[in-house]
Amino acid sequence: LSSSGRVDLYIYNVLGQEVFSMTEPILLAGFYTRLWDITDRSGRRVPSGIYIYRFSFTDLSGANTILTQKMVLIE
Repeated sequence: LSSSGRVDLYIYNVLGQEVFSMTEPILLAGFYTRLWDITDRSGRRVPSGIYIYRFSFTDLSGANTILTQKMVLIE
């Protein structure tokens, strides 16, 4: 992160259903790593397949950056 701010991460299946989300209200500028344990919100393992993640960053001035990408989960 180039500056401090709020981070939201969402993971969706190909049907558009949210399977995972994470919010960090305030992170300081720097490098971070988060691992997804490949479980859904109920704690069940999700199957191999294509997922879409959406990373949203809002800095303290209110500027918002959103990155959306596909990923393949192979188990």
